[in-house]
Amino acid sequence: MATTALAVLACSLSDTMPVGAGGAGPGGSGGAVASGGSGGQPIVKLESVAFAQAIDGAMFASRSVYAEVPIHLAVTGIAEKVTLVSGGTEFAASDADGDGTWTAALPIAALPDGALELLVKADGDGINVQSSAALVVGEAGIRFTDFDKVGYGGSPLLHRDGDKLYVTWHDRSLPLAEVYLQRLDGAFRPVEDRVKLVGSDVETLHSRIAIHGGVLGILYQQLGVPYKNYFKVTDLAGKELVAPIALDPAGTNGAPGGAVAFDGTGFVFSWRSRDGGLPSHIHWGRVVLETGKFTGPITVATAGAGDAVDPIGPFQSFTSLSIAPLADRSAVSFVRDLYLPLLETTIPKAQLAIIGTDGELLSEEYAGTKTDFLFHWDSRVYPHGDTFLSVYPAVDLNSDLIPPWTVFHGKTADAAGLTAGTKGAGVKMVNAVDDRGFGFYLPHPKHHAVMGWLDHRTYVDISTGRIELYVAPVGADLVASNSATVFEHAKLSTLSQLTGVLAGTNVPMVWRDARINGYDKLELWFDTAWY
Repeated sequence: MATTALAVLACSLSDTMPVGAGGAGPGGSGGAVASGGSGGQPIVKLESVAFAQAIDGAMFASRSVYAEVPIHLAVTGIAEKVTLVSGGTEFAASDADGDGTWTAALPIAALPDGALELLVKADGDGINVQSSAALVVGEAGIRFTDFDKVGYGGSPLLHRDGDKLYVTWHDRSLPLAEVYLQRLDGAFRPVEDRVKLVGSDVETLHSRIAIHGGVLGILYQQLGVPYKNYFKVTDLAGKELVAPIALDPAGTNGAPGGAVAFDGTGFVFSWRSRDGGLPSHIHWGRVVLETGKFTGPITVATAGAGDAVDPIGPFQSFTSLSIAPLADRSAVSFVRDLYLPLLETTIPKAQLAIIGTDGELLSEEYAGTKTDFLFHWDSRVYPHGDTFLSVYPAVDLNSDLIPPWTVFHGKTADAAGLTAGTKGAGVKMVNAVDDRGFGFYLPHPKHHAVMGWLDHRTYVDISTGRIELYVAPVGADLVASNSATVFEHAKLSTLSQLTGVLAGTNVPMVWRDARINGYDKLELWFDTAWY
């Protein structure tokens, strides 16, 4: 694409809201009592009321998870009375915090499957305003892909871009696997036709995508001994704004894993490559939207022998990569084996690499303590105020428990990569009987954050137990609440790739589920956590 066109595009991004931020449109936080008016004057007159959790006028809830749901109603101006109407029944709302968001509890346990029309009426000083939205109720989530029709559903990601919700994924609904974009409403119903994002004549797999201001940064893999990594930028119609960039250095091939994020003026991304058939390198790259300039590939970590002479070991075969931008740098997290002399073997350890926007590797360090006996399952990184937050589940090999408990640890790092605020293995964020895989961590307007994870604690009998989906609020101390919501209908695997975004205070989610066809035929499912 021409430089001038990219410049216009980049300028339009400066006024847009980051993905997942909510916004003040449908699904946003709405106006507070004294939040506007010309010249910064408080709004007094009642102006409008809206459903704060709705996206494109819709929401979804599972009866098997919630007997009732809190409907948040955002009022602009001063209201004396706010009423929710459902099926001819009125439910009084209240503004307990005095912030202009009124809440009504709506019972859903006895409702049938399908869409329920909701109406909200707000009255104040002789003014009446109304708004409507649809609440779709289901028994246990929404099935999105059918293995018998589209085959393997992979790479699911939900995206919140301003007031719109999108899902990206890949499947084989066409003869060749392809990556798709689908806009959805808040009840996970298609709003527009799906869009092919690669459109190649070879199989396209394992995409990682970030969306900002109607622009997509797409990191994807295509078959090629076994994979080749590419990155490109498109608009929402799939039109290329930056042509595909071949990412793997000469003589190498791609490996599973990858991540992409928008850093304010461009997309940063990380991927893996192999030398001689071994998973040996983790790379970083960046594309500037204004010019299309590519910086990379920058090697941020290289595998070693993993022995007494060279303690740095190889990467796990299916190591997940995570990337987070912060100011003028980004952090990449991953897991790599480390040789421990006392054990005379290697165990996986989470690591964090900090890279400047110019590609300079500023630091590389262990997320925890490299000399302890903690076996790390995973590693993710998130922006956390003016620091990075590294989250990694781990088990203590010295534990007497069988199986040993998996503990989610959280540890912050400042922009220079130096460990800040937490010591040793970090804060114990979640400590349950057998929680295992990580999903997402989201800053939240009501709680400090909300996190979701894959939990094994139903494995009393390994032949009948299964991995479940847990979601819980997280406090400012980074510790998750014990009052987690369990989505018992979900049947997860270690490859479920759970992700979530914000819709007001709600958390729409997508994952790969095994409940119908088993673990070798995973399908994509949606649900919503309500707050």
